[in-house]
Amino acid sequence: MTSYDTMASALRETGLYALSGETLVDAELAAYAAALDVLCERLEALQKDSFLCTAGEEGLSRWEALFGLQIQGSLEERRKVLLQCGAVHSNSNTCGDFLKLLQSVGIEATILEDPSGQRLCFNCTGLESTEARANAVAYLERFLPAHLNVILDFRDLSWNTIDHAEKTFDEWDAGNSTWDQLDQAEDELFER
Repeated sequence: MTSYDTMASALRETGLYALSGETLVDAELAAYAAALDVLCERLEALQKDSFLCTAGEEGLSRWEALFGLQIQGSLEERRKVLLQCGAVHSNSNTCGDFLKLLQSVGIEATILEDPSGQRLCFNCTGLESTEARANAVAYLERFLPAHLNVILDFRDLSWNTIDHAEKTFDEWDAGNSTWDQLDQAEDELFER
């Protein structure tokens, strides 16, 4: 039912107005309805975009801007990411919570904990471009614990890559290199 129909129905019930479609009251109601119909459409769109499950392209873009996320993926993938981001709260501080948060921005990770050093190291994979990683890290920093030193390590460092390296561990160890020197030699270490 349009705004005009709603107003005309309410006025007819009073018995005070003859709404034949040609009266001044009809013209006035039509003028009100022209503005009210636009307002109703906008309110319906606002209501739809207020909920992630029903939001359209424009609504999702607003949510992504609110969370500081880059627009990427299909509407359903974007909804999934936003729902995961929205599920973060003040008690989301377990390893599983952190892994879900990382997954929400396209990062798979394993966590290495160092309780005595108050450090968390996330060995991350995914997000191949430097820009995508920088955007993800900027977003994630809002949720990571401020009292811990957190390292998001995107290097291809794992036992599997070391096992597949050209040199054996003993060959690298024989060079008496420091860890900093090995970090700088990473490209050579992991050539395949």
